[in-house]
Amino acid sequence: MTNTDAQKPSKSHVAKFSPGRRMWLIGTSLALIIVIAVGSALFFSRDKSPIPRSIRQAVSFTLYYPNALPQGYSLRSKSVRGDSGIVFYSLANDKRQVNVSQQPLPSNPPNLNNLGGFSKLEATAGKAAVGANGSSPTAIILSNTTLITINGTPGTPQDVVTNIAKAMTSLPE
Repeated sequence: MTNTDAQKPSKSHVAKFSPGRRMWLIGTSLALIIVIAVGSALFFSRDKSPIPRSIRQAVSFTLYYPNALPQGYSLRSKSVRGDSGIVFYSLANDKRQVNVSQQPLPSNPPNLNNLGGFSKLEATAGKAAVGANGSSPTAIILSNTTLITINGTPGTPQDVVTNIAKAMTSLPE
């Protein structure tokens, strides 16, 4: 054996797969790729809206949800419901709760200028006013299609209700 023969790799050490094993590896690889693709499609296409699609599609008016919640507040997911054409949900922290209702804008909506103890508010969703309903801070928003009422439980700071009203943005249908 010459010096150059010793440096060549031996063909007996190269990995060889039988035709059956090669097909099994190809099939397994393809199945894994398909599982990853389907899983990714399902993950990225799932509905991320806080209000379920079934409720959004059951109403004929635009629904709104705050694009930012006050610190410590979150959606009480079991509170989201539709009842007689009105959509309800609650936002809460460990001590206070804010209830939101949305319904079609009536043909004669409330005149925000005539609400005693309320002041006008700049809100993205539409014309708005904030004040108190008894001891509960309240905001009323009139969008093009929706009457939104936001009520804090007694003791809820007015600025919490005000900030939720300011942050209301429309949801996809």
